[in-house]
Amino acid sequence: MEVRRLLPEDSQQAIRLSDSIFRDEEQKSMGEAFPAIFSPDVISQSYGMFDEGKLIAFMGLVPSMIRIGDATLHVYSLGSVCTDPEYRGKGAAGQILSMILDDLQKTEASLLLVSGDRSLYTRVGCQHFGKMHKFKFNDEMVSFSQESTVTYREGHSLDVQAIARLADQRKVAYIQTPYDLVQLIHAEAYASCIKRYHKVLVAEKDGVQAFLVVGVPYGEDAGEGIVVEWAGSVEFILPLLEEAKRCYGLKQLTFKVPWQETELLAKLSAFPHSVEGNQGTLYIVNERRLFQQLNPYITDRYGLELGVNYDVKSTEDTVEFTINGDKSVFSRTEFLSFVFNPDAEAQPGFPNISVPLPYTAGLNYI
Repeated sequence: MEVRRLLPEDSQQAIRLSDSIFRDEEQKSMGEAFPAIFSPDVISQSYGMFDEGKLIAFMGLVPSMIRIGDATLHVYSLGSVCTDPEYRGKGAAGQILSMILDDLQKTEASLLLVSGDRSLYTRVGCQHFGKMHKFKFNDEMVSFSQESTVTYREGHSLDVQAIARLADQRKVAYIQTPYDLVQLIHAEAYASCIKRYHKVLVAEKDGVQAFLVVGVPYGEDAGEGIVVEWAGSVEFILPLLEEAKRCYGLKQLTFKVPWQETELLAKLSAFPHSVEGNQGTLYIVNERRLFQQLNPYITDRYGLELGVNYDVKSTEDTVEFTINGDKSVFSRTEFLSFVFNPDAEAQPGFPNISVPLPYTAGLNYI
């Protein structure tokens, strides 16, 4: 058995294995839905185990960047994890993951976002993170006023620059070029996993002011739609939700809003919702590197309180965090919660860092 990064010529084996595990006749191939994983040009980012040249286990790994205020985090996303049924129970996934975690230390990555939450991941330190407000709008609940001077319509190819402009204005988001957005909307990564296809709606008033990417169910029975991605002025987002239900005959529309979107959450406060974590689990690759990358955000948000006098030191089991000479020692699990969970228990003398992250089951889902 050999564990290694894949080569361009391995991409078709990876697609076939993933399709056999994750796809049925209704769904597009994983190769089409996840080009950031399976394209021969980028497949060498991913890892697999081979038995005499046959790919028997696979983990897709994709690099990206996340903007948080003035800070930029270098991250990897892990998904499309699968093992040939004949080889299960022999530790293949664990061996691949161990190599990935070792190799990530040699990169500039500070975080690993994992699409799953099974024990394979949690036993190496991946854990749930963040806070999402989950709204389910049905016919009785949705009623947002629509200005007569605003046009709500389906997006088209000439809107891509406007959509990219709005996406780039978000304070917490994956960094997406116009080219990225075209590819991601076409790919339907997360939507295809739950048998939905993408529709794009825009609100136009002296130019495009907001957009939604909506996952609409396959088939004639519209059922439940999901909001996959959105950006723009809050005043236009709300009527777009109603337009999506009307335009596609949806019985229900699910909208997950991260905790940091305070303006939108205030507008939605009258509607019932549930609270859950962000999708998947999170692993801190390197604590010191994370805070080096977060420094512009922390300085902007906590500058008067923290100044530049904070430091992070980690061992195999613990993380030592110091602010202005005051020191606290965390387990790795406690530290991840301290940094990324807004409801984490406060530490005496320490502000809650509460670093926001975007919704990980949006267009950049892996």
